[in-house]
Amino acid sequence: MVFREGVTESDVEGWLAHTAHETKAVEAMINHLHILDIQHPGIWSEATESQLKFLGKTLQASWATKLKIDFPGRHFSVEFIEGSTEDPREYQVLFYERRGD
Repeated sequence: MVFREGVTESDVEGWLAHTAHETKAVEAMINHLHILDIQHPGIWSEATESQLKFLGKTLQASWATKLKIDFPGRHFSVEFIEGSTEDPREYQVLFYERRGD
């Protein structure tokens, strides 16, 4: 499995146990990033929907490109999940390896 920097073996083991070893689910969970986490929490209320979408789509494209460069023989899904104006915390980007492609 491939994970973002900073993930520990115990993080992975815990999620593997929690998901009955569903590697796709573990990668997606550990490799997700809430777009608002890029900003200081004190200014979350100032983030606009267009800013969150721009950042999300930019991260999606960046991560997809970086994964292709670093792992040329492997295939990944990089998803941008849109939130809403009522819950901007739900804007997030995640990735996982597609196995069997």
